[in-house]
Amino acid sequence: MRRSYLSQNEGLKAKEILVQSKEESIKLEKAKLLPRVGVHLEYETLSSDIKDESEKFSSIYGELNLFNGFKDQASIERSRNSALIAKESLSFTKLRSLKRVEMLFYKFKYLDKKLRTLKKEQKRSLFHQRLVEKRLASGLVTETDLFEFKLYLNKLNTLIEYTELEQVNIYNQLFLLVGLDPGHKNEIVGDIPHLHIETKLSELLNSAQDSPAVRLSDLKVQDKRITTKYSKSNWLPRLDLKAEYGKLDDVETGISPEETSSQISLSVKWELYSGGESVADSKISRLNELASIHQKRNAQTNYRIAIERNFNALMMLEKSIDQEERNLKLAKKLYRMTLKEYKKGVKDSGALLSASKDISESEGRVFELKLNYVSKKLNLEELSGKVLSFKTISH
Repeated sequence: MRRSYLSQNEGLKAKEILVQSKEESIKLEKAKLLPRVGVHLEYETLSSDIKDESEKFSSIYGELNLFNGFKDQASIERSRNSALIAKESLSFTKLRSLKRVEMLFYKFKYLDKKLRTLKKEQKRSLFHQRLVEKRLASGLVTETDLFEFKLYLNKLNTLIEYTELEQVNIYNQLFLLVGLDPGHKNEIVGDIPHLHIETKLSELLNSAQDSPAVRLSDLKVQDKRITTKYSKSNWLPRLDLKAEYGKLDDVETGISPEETSSQISLSVKWELYSGGESVADSKISRLNELASIHQKRNAQTNYRIAIERNFNALMMLEKSIDQEERNLKLAKKLYRMTLKEYKKGVKDSGALLSASKDISESEGRVFELKLNYVSKKLNLEELSGKVLSFKTISH
């Protein structure tokens, strides 16, 4: 599957829009540092027994926060960090989606190979059944021998039907994940490779800080630190500057007085006691920060455990695949020998059936082991956030 196909995935589109929203939040927080300039219009009517008076006041004003206990700066930092978290989350989701697409592709190819193996076994069994029927006509075998092959063929047919349905299900999942219509004709080209890893375990363990999960937890620690900084600002005063220039008009006479008004004010607001609210808020923020630090360390530990587990599984699977490939060669050789001896009357139909089963079962184990191998490979790449180095083993 091409990477560009993921651009049609609705879940990823939603996360991309969320990143844009977080980036706009940075602009919003920065705007709070700038002065506010506006126009103030006021119309007032006073009615009495003597007369009615109406006045209109108009002014232009400007307001500027000089100091807010670093809350505005902390809010900007938090918005920036939130945008980074959203970007990291998007990157991690893209990586996970790509690995899931790859895994579904390999599952599809595995089922494709399984179907081919089953159909080859079906063809062999039909050939064997005809051999048994000829022997039965000659009185060399019993009805039981023939029934044994018929029963085996029925089981094969059922397994083939089930595998075909399973493959269709994987196909639909694959194309729905990348945002394509599975109803259209889409060709899936490729194979399950036989690989041996070249990347060293030490390289993966030393790159824990660069892994997506640890990077994300690191940003969450930073977010809690900023929140702690914001909470500490509750103890500090707020300073605001306001300037206003205006004039008063007599609406009835239409005469504007020569006197105009101008005002410059500096307000200081300092909350000295809040019933322990500020203390509790600061303590909660600090505890959340400490919890996030432990979560980050836990993520690092889990990363190392998961890397070692998947890497060791790859090592074991490499040996198992190589061994099963050798078993398959022996199974094919044994089948050819058994078939010759059956035709000569040396081996019975049970031995022939068993030798044929050995081939299909050994082929099935090879494909299954290779599928498990690429699954562990994809797990390692998702955990580390890196494309690992492998060499392809040819046969």
